[in-house]
Amino acid sequence: MALANRILSGLGIVKPKVAGMVFDKRITVEAKVTVPANTPANASNNIIFIIDPKVGEVTQYTIPKGFRFVLVDAYIKASGDVGVDGIAKLKRNFWLDHVITPPLSTMLVSNPSRPAIAGKAWEDGDIISGEFINTVATTEAKTNVFYLVFDIYKVPE
Repeated sequence: MALANRILSGLGIVKPKVAGMVFDKRITVEAKVTVPANTPANASNNIIFIIDPKVGEVTQYTIPKGFRFVLVDAYIKASGDVGVDGIAKLKRNFWLDHVITPPLSTMLVSNPSRPAIAGKAWEDGDIISGEFINTVATTEAKTNVFYLVFDIYKVPE
């Protein structure tokens, strides 16, 4: 039963239970990266996040004191969201590759065999940042857009 609950929570069907923490809300973060023209394969580019539309685009985000962000899903809305295929590396405090996605082209939200991505957490004070590694060369600038879903928990004082 515990395994089933973890699988379902990873799919966002039920809220995962985190000891001593209170579920606050679920947010969807838009992530995008533009790969410049004439970029060879395996190049790295910073991911831009829109976590709060009032703040706008950022390349890093610090988790507020008293909160925990748990990644529960990652997806693209349409195949046209992938200008050039590659993987995203979501980092914890700039250096730790906390989450590495499969190729973005496999993450279509309507794909029933879409790889599951879930369970990694960033604690209060941690910094979320990311880099995109394109797996193919590109001759013209291309932009990728994908989405990250986080459950936010309040940490008891």
